[in-house]
Amino acid sequence: MNNLEQKLSVIDELEALCDTAQWSFPDGSHEDPLDYGIHSKEEVIKAWHIPKSTGQFLFFLVNMLQPKNILEFGTSIGYSSLWMGSAAELYNGHVDTLEYFDEKIKVAATYHQKAGLEKTITIHRQKIIDFLTTTEIEYDFVFMDADKGNYKKYFDILKQKASKNCLIVVDNAGNFRHRMEEFLTSVKSDTTVATSFLPFDNGLLLVQMSKENSNLFKSFDLFESYKNS
Repeated sequence: MNNLEQKLSVIDELEALCDTAQWSFPDGSHEDPLDYGIHSKEEVIKAWHIPKSTGQFLFFLVNMLQPKNILEFGTSIGYSSLWMGSAAELYNGHVDTLEYFDEKIKVAATYHQKAGLEKTITIHRQKIIDFLTTTEIEYDFVFMDADKGNYKKYFDILKQKASKNCLIVVDNAGNFRHRMEEFLTSVKSDTTVATSFLPFDNGLLLVQMSKENSNLFKSFDLFESYKNS
């Protein structure tokens, strides 16, 4: 088994765990349930994860574009970061991923290490807004899969801090678009960025910061129908 095959085996193992793992809201915590990916303290915290085909697409994009610095909103138990990290390791890129729930961080760290990616992927136990406002790293690729109601706030900060050619990939832009309407309205009307919607899996919105360098989207001429639907 070669190095990549070994990583894919770990990814498959973690995918099976994603479908069964769940937790209760931490006893005594006064944090906002949204920080744990739920809307009330009575909800079960699950190991939400992207479909395998979305993970493969992220691997393809990262391997093709070779961004130096990658940022993920919402580690969960590390499934999507494994896909991106497996590609980033091929050219010495790095993934920073943000998660606030300690139990998920423990699982993600275990599987990152099992895949040999502990030096390629760094998990930050920090709220997204706090990380964005303090980081000095200029990110070239961002995967957004967290508290969707705050995407507009995050995007406004990213516009000031991301690299000029940064690509943002937004998951659930199809099935959960109602939870990110403020963000979608803002990005659709932003004439400084290039956007495209890919209607597969949960729906992926691609946003490239520099519109004049948006050659990637010449084969993704689908956003108009999404914008007008």
